[in-house]
Amino acid sequence: MEEIAEPREFIKDLLPYGGAVNIRGEIVWRITKEVHEAMKTRVLSLFENDD
Repeated sequence: MEEIAEPREFIKDLLPYGGAVNIRGEIVWRITKEVHEAMKTRVLSLFENDD
């Protein structure tokens, strides 16, 4: 078995905010930091008035 010359990057490192890959490991879509923050803010706002 050959050693890999370059270290492979893990998908979790390539998609820190989420996304999807196809069966070959190619990135299909990704969530940016801005979109992630907007989604997080929206979800948290749903629970603001929850007493």
